[in-house]
Formats: sequence, C-alpha cells, structure tokens
Amino acid sequence: MRRTQTLSRRTTKPETARRRARSIAAAIRAAVAGAWPLVALAGFAAMSPSSSFAQAPGPETFAVQPQTPIELWGAVDYLVRTEQAPAALPYLRQFLASEPSDATWLDIRDRFGEASILRLQDAPETRAQAPKLLGRLADAERRAVTAPGRLEAAIDSLEKSPEERAFAQQRLREAGPYAVPLLAQALAKDGLGDETRQVLKDALNALDDRAVPPMAAAALAAGPQAEALADAIGKIRDARALAALVALESNPKADPAARQAARTAIVRITGVAFDARPQAAKNLLVGQSRNYRLGRIRFPGERVTYWTADGTEIKPVTAPRREAERHFATAFALAARAIAPDDADVRSLSTAIAIEDEVERSGLAAFPGEAPSDDLKLALASGPANLSRVLDEAIADREYPLAAATAGALGKAIKGEVLAGPGGKSGPAEVTPTAQAIDRAAVARTLAGSGSRPHALVRALSAPDPRVRFAAARALVDLSPSAPFLGSGKVVPTLAYFAGSRPERHAVVIDGNIARGGQLGGMLESIGYSPLMAITGAEGFRLAASSSSVELVFIDPSLVQGAWRLNDTLTNLRADARTANLPAFVVGPLGMSDEVEHALDGFRDAQFLVTPASPTILRHLLDRPVAGLTPAPLTTADRVAYAAESAAMLARLGEGQSGPFRADLPQAIPALVRGLNAYEIAVPAAKALAFLPTVEAQRSLAEALLDPARSPERRAGLAEALATSLGRYGNLLAPDQGARLDQLRAEAAGSPLGDALRQVVESMKARQLADGRGQGSAKKPARP
Repeated sequence: MRRTQTLSRRTTKPETARRRARSIAAAIRAAVAGAWPLVALAGFAAMSPSSSFAQAPGPETFAVQPQTPIELWGAVDYLVRTEQAPAALPYLRQFLASEPSDATWLDIRDRFGEASILRLQDAPETRAQAPKLLGRLADAERRAVTAPGRLEAAIDSLEKSPEERAFAQQRLREAGPYAVPLLAQALAKDGLGDETRQVLKDALNALDDRAVPPMAAAALAAGPQAEALADAIGKIRDARALAALVALESNPKADPAARQAARTAIVRITGVAFDARPQAAKNLLVGQSRNYRLGRIRFPGERVTYWTADGTEIKPVTAPRREAERHFATAFALAARAIAPDDADVRSLSTAIAIEDEVERSGLAAFPGEAPSDDLKLALASGPANLSRVLDEAIADREYPLAAATAGALGKAIKGEVLAGPGGKSGPAEVTPTAQAIDRAAVARTLAGSGSRPHALVRALSAPDPRVRFAAARALVDLSPSAPFLGSGKVVPTLAYFAGSRPERHAVVIDGNIARGGQLGGMLESIGYSPLMAITGAEGFRLAASSSSVELVFIDPSLVQGAWRLNDTLTNLRADARTANLPAFVVGPLGMSDEVEHALDGFRDAQFLVTPASPTILRHLLDRPVAGLTPAPLTTADRVAYAAESAAMLARLGEGQSGPFRADLPQAIPALVRGLNAYEIAVPAAKALAFLPTVEAQRSLAEALLDPARSPERRAGLAEALATSLGRYGNLLAPDQGARLDQLRAEAAGSPLGDALRQVVESMKARQLADGRGQGSAKKPARP
C-alpha cells in the first residue's frame, strides 16, 4: 500500500512513556498466556494521545485502498499515529473480519512493533480494542513457540555444540512457562547422567520470570522435581513465588534436598536470614490463602489460565476466575494445615473454605447438600467455638453466603447435631444428635456465655446482610433456650422484619442540618431505603443499634449538634456488636475528601462519599466504590420464603413452651397484620397471630376474615386461626365483629367456609359462657 509522502511533524513521546508501553505490552502478553495472576492493566489509563502541529493527510489520499490484513493494519497504524482514529475504525473492522492468521500477527509484530497496538489506547474510538488485540498477538506467539516438536527438539539440542545449546535455550526462553513441564519431565527420567542433569538445570535457570507460575505450582505441590524448580525460582529471584517456597520448605513430607533448595531460594529472594519458626510460615500461608479466597489477588479477567502440579504432571488450566481463586486458597490452606493442623487460624480457614465450596456447589438454600464432602463433614463437626469464629470472620469480610450457612451450622453444633464423619453415610437426613433431647438450660448457658459480649449468633442478628440475620434468628429459635440471654430481645424483632409483606431496608442519616439530611433521606427513599433521621451522633447510634433492619449509616462530618463528634460516632458504632459491621458513609463536598479520609483511617467499612446531586448518582456512588460493601436486596422468592418461615417461627414461639422470646411476641403484631394482606404469607401470618394474646391480633384476624375480596379457601384458613385465638384467649372482638361473623356464617352455610365459621362462632360463645362475660366485655386478654 502506498501512502502520501508528506506527514506532519509530531512531538515524540518521552522515554518513560516508551518504557511504559513496552512493560504494559509484556504484562498483557504474560497475562493472556497465563503467566501469573498478579498482572495489572492500570497503566493504560495514563497514556495520552500525542499531539501534532498540522493535520496529516487522511485515507482519501491513499493511492490504493488496502486489501490484505497487513495492508489494513498498515492503514490503521498510520491513521492512529496521525491522530485520525475515527477514520481508522473501518479499516480496523475489516482487519478483524479477515480473521488474521498467527503468521499475520507475528508479521505485524515484526513490522510495526507492539507499540502499534498499544497506540490504539490513545484514542477513545479504538481504546477498547487494544487489550483484545494484544491478547490475540500473545496467543499467536504462544502457539508459535509451543508448536509440537519445537520444544522437544530444543531440549534434545541442549547437549550438542555450544552454539546449538545457546539456540535451544533461546527457544525455551521464548516458550516461557510452557517449557517448564517438558524440562521437568526430562529431569524425571531414570538413568540421567550428572552432565545431562546439569544441562537441563541450566536450561531451567536460564528461563525468565514468565516461567515462575508452573515452577511455583510444582514447589507448592512438593513434586518430584521440586528441588530443581525451587533452585530455578531462587536464581530468577521472583518474590511472587515466596509463599509456594515457604510451603515447600515447611512441608514435613517433602524431600530434604527440595526443602533445602527452597530455603536457599527464600534467602536469595528476601535477602535476609531464613526464619525457620513454624508460626511464621503458618501465618504467611494462612494470609496467602485468605487473600485468594477473598479475591484480593488480581487475575487478568474473569477467565484465567493458571498452573497446577499433580505428581510429575505440570499443566495449565483455563477456568473462571473464582475457580482459580478457590484452587489457590485450598492449596495454601492445605500447606498451612501440614505445618500446624491444630492451629485455630488454620482450623477456621479450612472450615470456611469447606463451607464456602459447598454453598457455591449446592446453593445456600440446599446447604449442606445431598452428598457433603469429607472436608465439609469435618468442618461442621469442628465445634461451636471454631464455627463462631468462622461466622464472625465471614461477616467482617462481607462473605455473607458463607456467614449465613455457618450460622445454621453453628446452631446445630450447639444442639449437638453433627454430620457423620468421613467414611460415614452422607445426606442432609444424616444429622446425628448426641443427646435424645435438647438441654434447653444448657443451651441458654451457652448463649449467655461468661462475658459481656453477645454470642456469635446474636452478633449475627446485626449483620448488614438480611440472609445472615435470618439464618441467625432461625438458629436461635431452633435452639429453644429456656432463659433470656444477652441480646435475646433482638430475635422476635428480626423475625418480624421478615414476616411483613415487604421488609424495609433502613438507612440511618445523621445530620444536624434537618433540610440537608432530609434531602439525602429523600434520595435514599427513592432508591429503596427507608431513612431513619437523627440530628446527633448519639441519636443516630441508638437508631442504628435498635433496629435489625438497618443496613447503612450516613454521617455529616460537621455534626454541629450534640456532644458526639465524627470520631466519637464512628468509635461507638464500631465498638458495639450491634453496629460493628454496618457500612458507614461520611457525606460531604469534594473539597473535604482529604480531611475526612484522614479522619477515617483506622475505621473499618467507613468511607467518604461526595454529596450526591441526584438519586441516580447516589445509587451509582453506592454501587461503585463499595462493591460488596452494601448487601444485595432479597429476591422476590427469598422474601416470600423468609416471610412465610418467619411467621411460622413466630407461631411456634407462641404455641410452644415458655422461653425468653415469648414476652417479645407482641412486637411482631404490626408486621404480621401487614402479612395478612400478602397472598403468599396470609395463612402463616394468621397462624402466628392466633397465638398472640392481644386485642389487636384477634381483631385483625376477624377483619381479614370478614374481607369479601379474599377467596373462600383463604378465608377458611383465617377462620381456623381465629377459632384458635378465641379458644385460647377468649372473646376479644369488637362488639360488631361477632355479629358480622355470625351473619357471614349463615350466608356461607353448607360450604367449607361456613363450617369453619361455625367453629369460630361456637368457640366465641363457648368461651363467653365459660368466662361468664358478654361479647366484647373482656378488659384484659387471657394469658396462655
């Protein structure tokens, strides 16, 4: 393709920018090739388009329009270099549509250089294409250097002349990580002579840092060639493999020579004397496992290539990012367990991984699944103390599905129920109680504890995520304690929150300026939160601590009213178990960001938020900087299921034995009355109201029964609940309700509804005769 000869003069990029371009290209090539998860792509954002003194000729001046892939890329390269990216788009689309071969990609690399692709990042019109194109170039390079027979031939040439050996080592370096498995296999062959073994080791040592991931995988697995691979890592001096080397050195089952090689490599990488204390190695491995489990180690994309080692086989695996994270989290946890199997940190980490794996496999609703693994059985049998720790850590780490599953498991552990151990039968029905019946007094003592801190299940009632709160409340109800304990008064309000037809998500707004606070409250209301307004820090703290439905706290940094300043408010929020995990946002103008962010140092889950101008911006701000900090709302299916089950639990509390929750049941009446109006939960709500000895509960049942808009089947269920209430507590109905019910009975005679109403009227009259009172004359409800 011919181009016009005169091009505009352009300012040259500084040398630092060229170095950055080269390093970014190498990083992306390594990421796409699966070289290592710790690859950052952020450097692209800092590159800016170059400027020119005059407009260069455009595509209309091309003597011949480009046709072949190379010609098309030449046009793209020229137009982007001369800041005509919009004009380059048609040629770029044609180039991609031609599906360039590997040879074409390599030709582009050799003719134009990787900077030709990186330059696409300079223009908004082509910016999104740069990572994709670099990925395709990396794939082409990988396929070229790992072609069948190419690497085997290079390994065979290592023992030939010095020139051939140098050429073979260069071939192996080009292959990067893909040379490691073949070299390891060559080293594993029987009958190798000392000279041959040294030649192979020299080839390993000559590789660059792209080869470290498979080496680290083999070191972590303590494979047969771990000694040679650890020695190579030490010579490359790549700190990313430090945890794998520590795992190898600390593994009591590893070959002594491999452990010594790992120790030497650690000293080479760190430059300090080796610390042989098991506690130091355990802490490093536990921390690395947690980093992977919590997604703190970045992978390049949602689908990644990582390396595994099993015996003599070292291979790449391409899988979703989450699977890679689980793989490394489990591998480092197992390495920590080999060092300190009885350590509390290791136990809680192993338990969390086992529970989390099962939740992801079977789903939270089906946990622990139909065929729990041996690891899960051991985790669930690890005891209340360990499960309590896992629950607290999961809430602190915002691992809410894990926390919800652990809360249920903790309740069963306190009751003495465990899954059969390894080798036993499996299945959710195979829960084995260690006692014939729950010792309710012992349960109460366990929940009361020995200090002033509430039990872990009670602390979970204040978790930001509603699923965790529900799981904790269900576990506490199932435990059926005989006496009150610290925090027992939160159980019924938590159930009432779910039993309503549509649970509210509350957010506390603390602002001494009522107008400004009201404006923020209005925005919150428009995006699905019910605001609770406070003008002082102390008042806001009380609101946040008193309701189990509070999910967020917003604070004005000035706090012009009351004795508490910002630091006092945040300190008290974090010090109280009921509010310790609530996300807190300090809201102010952009100019205050530096000052406020400095004040927030040391306060977990507290962030500065620029004052939003609209509800849309507020929603965006909440979603973007705090991904994972604000819990997801309940789905419709979850809301209905939780409401029905909560109403059923409240009915059990009213019907069952006396306990610490009975006195709190009237607090649930408003939510249950609302539930009567929801089709899905009307009957469970009615059954719960039937066991509440109050005028409001009974009269609400009667009004719902008298509503002609309800179906006869639904009204029959309400009649059964009303008859139960009348039989237990006497006639608490309004004077006109009895007559209306009797009239409805007469109108529905001969139908199932009429039969149910006859029972209502008979119960009403029978209790009146027994009490010697007239209809509606009851002053106090009868006590159960």
